[in-house]
Amino acid sequence: MSFREIISYISRDSWIHKIAPEFKLVWAIIFTVFFLIESNIVSLAVLLLVILLIFLSIRPNIMIIRSYMLLLAFLIISTTLSQGFFYYRYYQGEQVTILFYVIPPQTPIISLITMGKGIALVLEGLIYGLMVGIKLAGAILVSVVFISTTTFSEMMRLFQRIKIPHKVSLTIILAMKFIPFIVEDFYQIFASLRQKGEKISIISALRHIPLIIRTLIYTNIKRSLTISVSLEMRSFHGRIPIIDSKYQLKPSILLALSIMIILPLLVF
Repeated sequence: MSFREIISYISRDSWIHKIAPEFKLVWAIIFTVFFLIESNIVSLAVLLLVILLIFLSIRPNIMIIRSYMLLLAFLIISTTLSQGFFYYRYYQGEQVTILFYVIPPQTPIISLITMGKGIALVLEGLIYGLMVGIKLAGAILVSVVFISTTTFSEMMRLFQRIKIPHKVSLTIILAMKFIPFIVEDFYQIFASLRQKGEKISIISALRHIPLIIRTLIYTNIKRSLTISVSLEMRSFHGRIPIIDSKYQLKPSILLALSIMIILPLLVF
């Protein structure tokens, strides 16, 4: 399964597909704001679980579920560990709970760089990192639910309703379409390097950054020119006619939508 299939609209007949894009946008904004302002890990975990259940109710492909779960798990674990080992309050001199030292404070050079602190795994850093990881994972999953259940035509209609200029709307849509292609190009570059016998590591990746950037810029400029020529041949002038879809708020969908909006208020 390609990356562009993962970040795309999922064609299903689920209850959330039947909700008008305007309501889904309001819901997405509310949940994202609560993820940003909430500081209680239990509340954040509950909200993340709710978002996960909503995402699963779309009935996505098992490969899509696995891909997102791996992505979110990696995000949360990496954020937790990075903050655990490099908690900023520890280096500011605040009192923290040190679980163990990775590099003791007396180590030459490291002692100078870290102002005599060394590198330690800090309990408060782990908790803070876990909180930040859940926040990021929740915000990403909210966006995924919105994108997975809203077609680009519906997004264009939504942008028209909230008075976003047509060219700006098209730019946003094309940017969303470009992200999967950019990620796929990135992986293809590394696959090509492996086929040439290059051992991929953090150091080698840093060494190949100029090549990666040049390749990504070239391929995406070429892709942009192709889209531009296609639009010009169709006499595109920035306005796309959108057929206004009709949505019926059945009692069951209205109840589910109300719960989706009220739940963050109750958790908060």
